[in-house]
Amino acid sequence: MTNEFNPDWASMAVMVEEQQRMAAEIEALKRLLDNAFSPQPVAWMMTNAIGKSYFRKKPQDKVFNPQPVYTRSQSPWIEFTEQEVDQFHNWKDCTWSTNELVRHVAAALKEKNNG
Repeated sequence: MTNEFNPDWASMAVMVEEQQRMAAEIEALKRLLDNAFSPQPVAWMMTNAIGKSYFRKKPQDKVFNPQPVYTRSQSPWIEFTEQEVDQFHNWKDCTWSTNELVRHVAAALKEKNNG
């Protein structure tokens, strides 16, 4: 019995390259999402040698004890409960357009997160 397995190595190499490219794109998207949802400071509060506080757009030396200033508190994101998700499933028979439904969902999330 002879082994007649003759793989097309060129095709396999192309598939491996494509998988690697897709994995790299997924990692890049994950990094973008992490950065998009992590709060960024809008200013830095410094304290000089005599204890007077002042604000800058960028942090200075650590000597001035830079403290980040955010636009709002860094409270954790509050998601929908399973019951609330079920309520949205009940809306499938409503007459809203997709845009209207998205606006209602966004408003509900904003309200849950004190927005």
